[in-house]
Amino acid sequence: MGHALVDRYGTPEEVIAVLNRRRHMKAVGVLVGIVAAVGIMIAAAAAMYSEEPTGAKPIPEALR
Repeated sequence: MGHALVDRYGTPEEVIAVLNRRRHMKAVGVLVGIVAAVGIMIAAAAAMYSEEPTGAKPIPEALR
């Protein structure tokens, strides 16, 4: 793989720059994915608890 990159980009310095850019883009993608996953988890928890904001349990029909 290293030779193919040198053939395509020319110098080893350019190859290093390309590989650094790829690594940084992967890191940014992973961080965006983690932030999105945490946001979805928070939204799901908020939706789960939004039906009963007071925490009161409904009274069964038999006791009414």
